[in-house]
Amino acid sequence: MSIAKRWTKTKGTIARTTPDPIVGVYQRAIQQYGLNKNRVDIAISAIIGIILWEFAGRATPAIVFVGLSDTLIAWQGLIASGEYWQHVIASGRAFVVGYAAAVSIGLTVGLMMVLSESIRTVVSPWIDALYATPRLAIAPLILVWLGIGFNTKVVIIWLTAVFPMIINTQTGFDNVDNSLKQVARSFGASQPRMFLTVLLPGALPYIIAGARLATIRSIIGVVVAEFLGARAGIGYLIFQSAGQFKIAEMLVGIVTVAGAGIVLVRVVYMIQYRAAPWLKYTEVEAE
Repeated sequence: MSIAKRWTKTKGTIARTTPDPIVGVYQRAIQQYGLNKNRVDIAISAIIGIILWEFAGRATPAIVFVGLSDTLIAWQGLIASGEYWQHVIASGRAFVVGYAAAVSIGLTVGLMMVLSESIRTVVSPWIDALYATPRLAIAPLILVWLGIGFNTKVVIIWLTAVFPMIINTQTGFDNVDNSLKQVARSFGASQPRMFLTVLLPGALPYIIAGARLATIRSIIGVVVAEFLGARAGIGYLIFQSAGQFKIAEMLVGIVTVAGAGIVLVRVVYMIQYRAAPWLKYTEVEAE
């Protein structure tokens, strides 16, 4: 097929279309310089977003929205005063503890539900009820019980992130191919060997997907907890800045949260490709 012409079938008729010359030049440039197309696309998207952000900030009053340049100035001021790192450390500590608790307890409870039908019958209604209940409805009660502080943030983060881990762990083990189990039994595999060679690898994609969901939900939990009751943290910075109409400082907090989400999800992907490298090739084939 010629590069200059392409034939497509549209609504029962044959129509001739010509490729977009800009797209063609772009693709040839990518190939000529040996660039990674996905990374170039991400860079272009980021540049466009930054330009639009700056334009929108200059076109609106400072009390409503500010551009990237003003946000960077506010960011520099927070870093110079040391306030920014105080908030980052406060949120980071709570995130690490809450996320670790959510992943470990979620894996344990999910596995127990797989191994015991009685435990599944007893626990499932509680999981469904708590998962369906908005965290904003539960958080004030936790605040009354534990007061303002680190423990309250950890509990809210844990409640926000644990249920995707439980559900994904249970679903992963439940959906392991029965034919694989039968083959392992036919070769006389013991229960520990069956778990390590068949069940765990089969459930791993679901578990890692649960870990990704738990990562995002833990970040949300941090912000929610710090909105409701905290003396420091990125969520506290956003809430206080919004109340004082310090839009630039508020955007610093928002960008920090967004950036943390991107970085932490990429870390989970890196762990996924180390722990289960075959998943990377499966995704490439699916594309």
